[in-house]
Amino acid sequence: MLAKIGVTILILATAFALLLLLGPAIGAIGSMELEIGLLLVVIALVVAFTLIDRRSRRP
Repeated sequence: MLAKIGVTILILATAFALLLLLGPAIGAIGSMELEIGLLLVVIALVVAFTLIDRRSRRP
């Protein structure tokens, strides 16, 4: 459970940092690009949780 929380914080912090890094250019980014970015964050979380679950089931 702690691994899932840590991975979630890491992925969300990375996404937020990238959003801040793109801050000046954020006006040029359309809503479609932001939706794709959000989708990539969700996919990253799902993949990370799947890998954590697989690893925790191993003896």
